[in-house]
Amino acid sequence: QVSSRKVDLGIRCACLSCAGKNLHPTGRSKTRQLIDLKVVVSATDFVSEEYRCEECGANFYAKFPSGLPNEVNYGPEVKSFSSFLNNYCNVSLDKTAETLWEMSGGAITISKGTLSNLSKEFSTRVSSPLNEIIKDLRQAPVIQTDATNARVSGKNAYIFVYANKNGKVYSAQAHKGIAALTGSPIDNYAGIAVHDHDISFYRFCAYHQECNVHVLRYLLDAAENEPHLSWHIRMRQLLLDMNRDRKVLLAAGVMSFDAETLTSHRRRYKEILDMADSEYALNPPTKYFKNGFNLAARLRRFQANHLLFLENFQVPFDNNLSERSLRVAKGKMKSAGTFRSMIRGMQRYCDFLSVAETSKCKDGRVYQTVRNIFGGEHDIWSI
Repeated sequence: QVSSRKVDLGIRCACLSCAGKNLHPTGRSKTRQLIDLKVVVSATDFVSEEYRCEECGANFYAKFPSGLPNEVNYGPEVKSFSSFLNNYCNVSLDKTAETLWEMSGGAITISKGTLSNLSKEFSTRVSSPLNEIIKDLRQAPVIQTDATNARVSGKNAYIFVYANKNGKVYSAQAHKGIAALTGSPIDNYAGIAVHDHDISFYRFCAYHQECNVHVLRYLLDAAENEPHLSWHIRMRQLLLDMNRDRKVLLAAGVMSFDAETLTSHRRRYKEILDMADSEYALNPPTKYFKNGFNLAARLRRFQANHLLFLENFQVPFDNNLSERSLRVAKGKMKSAGTFRSMIRGMQRYCDFLSVAETSKCKDGRVYQTVRNIFGGEHDIWSI
């Protein structure tokens, strides 16, 4: 909440002509605003008087309200601010405790153990909302997914993300592959998965679109290493033209290519791959660089999965959404270096990211969402 007050400056100036004697209000005014932040620490003492039974000698106390298990407890504001600093702003536990101590003038002295337990409490509180996020993801026709490297106890691990306009879900996994995808939001998913070229994904989902931005990058690399061939440049230009033409139609509100244009694009795609076969027949790939040859074979084998965006305009040309979604996790890894455990560390961080990034998908405020969670609000997305 923002409290405001108004200060009327009155007449603080003098006219050189009349010395301020003939000044009259015009009804207009100028305003300059001063915004500041004030930290106020609130402490409430709950006192339970002791009573002794005269007959049996037993002592009794009034029951404390729920949420007060310890002698010193912290309210939803302290919990929200601490969790926000640590998980969203990537502030270490030590610095989070120090920040609270400094901002409160030494009134709040919170331990690292208490701060660490906030992640456990957060994950417990959001178990139902996370299920709802996954449900909303799976109801959409397209899910984009990707993974990035992480570290747990000094060992390699991975953070997966599953994203679309409805929300985002992050998952901590020790390995890539089928085991990591089993039980994920794309397991038994009837829609379209957008991903990089990882064969494991083809065991899941009904349809697939591979990221063509990666293909553009690979084609450019192949062209630089095989300057005597021309198929890479032509294929790269064709993909760019396809995407440009689709954007023009989308801007005009058209949701599909006409049959003639679609057939023309496919025919040109096949002709360029035939050109690649002819060029490699005359100029076989060397043992030092086979990426171009392998890429041509891949584009032919997975043609339908590279050109699905032509048939269905709901399918993106690239996988940029999931790749951008992983940047926040990479920022955390740069500051933290490694998590201490998979379940108690990295997965709880993933639970926070899932809620925070989904809040932004819903045009919400992340900090308010975290406050709603620790405050026990039924609707955590309310502003």
